[in-house]
Amino acid sequence: MYTEQLIDHFNNPRNVGCFPDADGIGTIGDPDCGDFIRIYIRVKNNRISEIVFEACGCPASIATTSVLTVLAEDKTLDQAFSISEMDIVRALGGLPDPKIHCSNLGAAALRQATGQSGTDGLLPIQKQIYDYIKDNKMVTRDQVVNALNIPDWELEKQIAVLRHCELVKGKKVEGNVYLVLFNE
Repeated sequence: MYTEQLIDHFNNPRNVGCFPDADGIGTIGDPDCGDFIRIYIRVKNNRISEIVFEACGCPASIATTSVLTVLAEDKTLDQAFSISEMDIVRALGGLPDPKIHCSNLGAAALRQATGQSGTDGLLPIQKQIYDYIKDNKMVTRDQVVNALNIPDWELEKQIAVLRHCELVKGKKVEGNVYLVLFNE
């Protein structure tokens, strides 16, 4: 069930648009196959003076990115980088569990726009999963769950974000699906 705040941000998204002269741009996802978010920021005196976004996706993706732009307005780059998934969820009065990953997408795009790249913008659990896959080259979901002692549902949620960030992908080998780094 969506909250009134989420419905409001979906029906009346704040800060929609783009600017070609942005000081930072962060892009997550693929507009051809799922959620896609692009955030543009302008910076003055190390603060986000303007922030806008373009999005294609479900209501939760659009609403979480809208509320993220409101949270990030006039923040320093470090403060904006620190906006968490839970900050976004709280600002919307909650999200259904299957949609929690949507709050990660906008946050990851914002981290890119603030000058963070690669794995720098990941949450600690996402970095832990990424590092495990990197260290072991090709692993099954069960191996990650057992090695990192995380629930399967949590792994699914975090893998969705890592895929959107183009850091991890599935690779089918002899009928089995393995997790590998995106560039392999």
